[in-house]
Amino acid sequence: ISRMEHILAESSDGGAEVKMRSSAARAKLAKANLELEMQRTKDEEEYSNALKEFEIKQMQRSEDLTMKRLDREDYAARVRAETSMMNKLQASQQLERARSESA
Repeated sequence: ISRMEHILAESSDGGAEVKMRSSAARAKLAKANLELEMQRTKDEEEYSNALKEFEIKQMQRSEDLTMKRLDREDYAARVRAETSMMNKLQASQQLERARSESA
């Protein structure tokens, strides 16, 4: 504003008005550029936050799938161990019956 007042004081003809309008347009443009840069910064921050949230969800999903896979593998191993023990018990019982029948 003081620059505009200075321009007006220097000239009383139509040139002062042109200079004043030019100065006002430059100020308006500078303000628009600043607002654009602020919006760009805000958008980049929002994108970064959204990307972080997505990555966290992906890690959680991966962890959940891994835990489910480990649970299934653990269950399968327990079933195999139980089946093996039952087979050994049955074989032992059959062997014992065969010994008692032959004796």
